[in-house]
Amino acid sequence: MDSIMRAIELTGSVDEQQRRHLDAPVPITGPSRVRVLILVADSKNAPGCGARRRIQPSTS
Repeated sequence: MDSIMRAIELTGSVDEQQRRHLDAPVPITGPSRVRVLILVADSKNAPGCGARRRIQPSTS
């Protein structure tokens, strides 16, 4: 049976060793398993982001 999940938005950074550092404590009682979704700026400096194509609007 799937459990219901809630979203919590936090900010942070990723260091040179690809470790995540949050700017604030996570507001949950742990220990607990979590899913993590990382959003990064679409820039040539961010690995994996340069391969995206922008979809141009149709002019017809």
